[in-house]
Amino acid sequence: MNIEEIYLKRRKEYEDNAGKLERRSGMYSTLRLSTFAAGVFLTVLAFIYLRNVHGFISMGIFLILFLSLVVKHQKIIDEASRYRILAEINRRCIARMKGSWTEFADKGAEYANPGHMYSNDLDVFGHGSLFQWINTTNTFFGREALRRLLECPEKKAEQIKKRQKAIKELSSKIDFCQNLQCEGMRAQNASKNPDRLLQFCEDRTKLFRHKLIEQLFYILPELTILFIIICRLDPSVSLYIPLFLLGIQAFINILWYGKASSILSPVSRYKNEIEAFQKMIEMIEKEEFEDEYLNELKSRLFDGKRPASEQIKDLEKIVNAIDTGKGYIVEIILNLFLFWNIHCVFVLERWKAKSGKAIRSWLQTIGDFEALASLALVAR
Repeated sequence: MNIEEIYLKRRKEYEDNAGKLERRSGMYSTLRLSTFAAGVFLTVLAFIYLRNVHGFISMGIFLILFLSLVVKHQKIIDEASRYRILAEINRRCIARMKGSWTEFADKGAEYANPGHMYSNDLDVFGHGSLFQWINTTNTFFGREALRRLLECPEKKAEQIKKRQKAIKELSSKIDFCQNLQCEGMRAQNASKNPDRLLQFCEDRTKLFRHKLIEQLFYILPELTILFIIICRLDPSVSLYIPLFLLGIQAFINILWYGKASSILSPVSRYKNEIEAFQKMIEMIEKEEFEDEYLNELKSRLFDGKRPASEQIKDLEKIVNAIDTGKGYIVEIILNLFLFWNIHCVFVLERWKAKSGKAIRSWLQTIGDFEALASLALVAR
């Protein structure tokens, strides 16, 4: 079986898998609607004709069932999307072989340099260029790494041979290369310069300099909730105490909400990209390589006590927590009672202190693998 037949087979397989999942997704949509309607109907009947406790039990059961269907449905949607992207990747591979690759959107036109000694004459960048033909990179650092390989090629024979061995091994790892490309394609803005995110992660400036002030944001909500519970259990305790404490918390929120939000905003904007970076890094970490240079690149992701994928996963969780606190009513409640945004800042500051300086190296490593995978495509 030649390489074109392999791509055709893979494309058909992925399209078939995507079609099956999309049909299953339609079934889940119907099931979700039916579950919701049945839940509302039976819960209302339980409240009307049975005791309140039966109504709450019915509500709880159907709510759990409905939410589990939502989670399962979303997984099916994501998996179907992944198969569609993989099918598209193989379609592009076939297009390269048939000569219709000039339709690809990413031409690297912004890299065209009239002053360069050969890039214009040899059509390295722009429409119908070498970059347009071989490029499978999706991240900013991946595109930059490929640009450097094409524009400033290595001149030392030893380094050239070293890279050729790496490319040869990657050329046999179709699954790895295509899955890496797939994760990059799933994040629409992965190709944009993440400089703002990197500057933010590398900045050690803290919201509060003194640890004692930070402790206040832990102690005050605990006291407020404690007195709310005490007032509920003991009517003799004045309700004005928790109300007074809530008033203090509201005042503090008014003072610091804007500052906390401005700190969280840069990292929150990169939610999809962070998720893609995490998956790409994890994919590289788990792949077994024989080549020395590939293992050298991979080792950059293990320069600390924990693998880079786990550290990025922690950042992803922080971003998800930030998003949880969004929404007008939820935002008011969480910030009023728990100082949610300020606590997110504290957790983010701790993450930056441990991992912030390393993230640039991790993203550059992803980029190096993407660039080599692009060259490996030609080597097949």
